[in-house]
Amino acid sequence: MAKLKARLESAQHILHHMLTHDYRAVQTGMQIYDNKIRIDVRCTDKDLTTLSKEEFEGRVNGIILRDLPVEKTIYPRDKVPKNIDISMIPASAKEIRIVDIKDFDMQPCGNAHVDNTSEIGEYRIIEIKRKGKDIYRFVGEVVDKGTAKVEVKKESGSKPMKFELQLAKGVRDFPPEEKIIRDEIIRTIIDTFEIYGFNPIETPILERYDTLAAKFAAGEASDALKETFQLIDQGKRKLGLRFDLTIPFCRFVGMNPNMKMPFKKYLIGEVFRDGPIKTGRYRQFMQMDPDIVGTDSMLADAEILALSDAIFKKLGFDITIELNDRKLLDGILEYASIPEELRFEVMVSIDKLKKIGENGVRKELNEKNIDTKTIDKILSCFVEKKDNRSTLKNLKDILKNKTGQEGLKEMGELLDYLDWFGIKSVIFLPSLARGLAYYTGPVYEILLNDSSITSSAAGGGRYDKIIGSYLNSKQTYPATGISFGIEVIIEALKQKRKLTRKSIVDAYVIPIKTTKQSIEIVQILRQAGIKTDFDIMGRGISKNLQYANAYNIPYVIFIGEDELKNKAVKIKDMISGKESLVKISKIVEFFRK
Repeated sequence: MAKLKARLESAQHILHHMLTHDYRAVQTGMQIYDNKIRIDVRCTDKDLTTLSKEEFEGRVNGIILRDLPVEKTIYPRDKVPKNIDISMIPASAKEIRIVDIKDFDMQPCGNAHVDNTSEIGEYRIIEIKRKGKDIYRFVGEVVDKGTAKVEVKKESGSKPMKFELQLAKGVRDFPPEEKIIRDEIIRTIIDTFEIYGFNPIETPILERYDTLAAKFAAGEASDALKETFQLIDQGKRKLGLRFDLTIPFCRFVGMNPNMKMPFKKYLIGEVFRDGPIKTGRYRQFMQMDPDIVGTDSMLADAEILALSDAIFKKLGFDITIELNDRKLLDGILEYASIPEELRFEVMVSIDKLKKIGENGVRKELNEKNIDTKTIDKILSCFVEKKDNRSTLKNLKDILKNKTGQEGLKEMGELLDYLDWFGIKSVIFLPSLARGLAYYTGPVYEILLNDSSITSSAAGGGRYDKIIGSYLNSKQTYPATGISFGIEVIIEALKQKRKLTRKSIVDAYVIPIKTTKQSIEIVQILRQAGIKTDFDIMGRGISKNLQYANAYNIPYVIFIGEDELKNKAVKIKDMISGKESLVKISKIVEFFRK
């Protein structure tokens, strides 16, 4: 019974998020009983009884199927993240428990929850009904995950064989409303890549297994090979699905040694990881990576960050770019006389400075048997200053070793270039330790300022050694790049604005005994680049309007004999309800306004 209650509570959090963010509804009541969830909301933007039950179920279950981890954290009242509304929590509560459905939603709640959304099962709508003026009641239930049974005949005359339609674990389908926004984001990113002079390349998802293994055998996190999907082809050759986009790109550079440098490319594609689903990761997901190879100039890193800043501005996000240099961290640990064998562990603790604060870092370093004097020496390098230049000057006064001096020079140059690019969103954060064994120079992460999502939306840095190491070559291939977290960006954009588009169609034509003439008008619109669909089932006006409304198609065009006599059509704005009589000769102009 306790497990069922936890499933219901977690499902309720997802429902609350979707209703408040997608429809601007305000929750007025909630009850959990038996295996059911009842939520009452006030909504003035939309008649929620017109929602498709099947579609709403699908969207809720789409979140559940993402296998998102659910974390429960107790915060002191004054430490609760500012984006979380705790106004309804009694002032007497000094500690508040926050439930975090990773990369989706954070809400205060003192009840039990599942550890992963996959444990919720399957959500089903029982009813959506109006309870009063602008008040709607959603009643649903959670059940053990269901499957659709399909009968297939094994051979003629034999009894049907039953099998179950299920998604593979850790993968997803995308309905139109999800795919439309994904494609919009991807087009925006690609357009910006190309405006900045990055050329597209494409590599196969299949690679020779020894190609995939070579990178990791060289010391690049060999455990990752355990997450590589492996297969054998009919020629008995061992193959694998690409784990990320770095390996194929390294191979591409190695097989094209005569490319003129610097080479600016972008690579977009699906990658595959057979990792533990309980961590909330997908087994198939998209990466979008722009890289510059062939120069160690900090201008290349500035170009990557200017590109990233432009992309997020186009998507409507206010961002912070956290920036550091791996050589500075190495120089700081050398300055503090940290032995080589402890440096990895110390860096891990330093990287948590922003999250757990100075006292938390001191505690961790004490547990690693670092003495107080050495801890003071380390933390003196991370004193927060009023601006980036002051932070850099603080380190210049401290770091005198060769590695630290190289890092200071690189950071100074990079900050200068970013100023010239007009990038104002950068914060120099000397504690940032992204990619401990991977990066050789500047490293950066991009965070969204106006979102409840705390995961980085993009991250990367300079990796001057990895390509040469991978190719077992003495030749150096200095490189820098960044990877965009498409899933994080999509979730943030869905929070930022309502998902209203369920179809890419701009105009839906309803022929009223005028099929031939309607097809001619449909073709005029399509040839003008206006996304147009029309009724191909001969349904009545009411059914067609229901269809257009279900897909949130913005305009419906009625073409009847009376309209054609006037060489016109009737266009209905499905949002405002306004109808206009428009001459056929002016119909393209109408949609281009």
